[in-house]
Amino acid sequence: MFWVDSALGWGSLVAGGLEIQLVPGYHNTLMKEPYVPILAERLKACLDVVCKER
Repeated sequence: MFWVDSALGWGSLVAGGLEIQLVPGYHNTLMKEPYVPILAERLKACLDVVCKER
């Protein structure tokens, strides 16, 4: 049986919940074109939500 950690290993490192955001690319390519603008847009959207909640 194949089991996958739904928190991708982050579950024990966060408090208050976890939301997984899937973005294209890999660990070593996320900070390179053409993936940077996509990652930045997704990160900004998440930070905007958190800032509105505070």
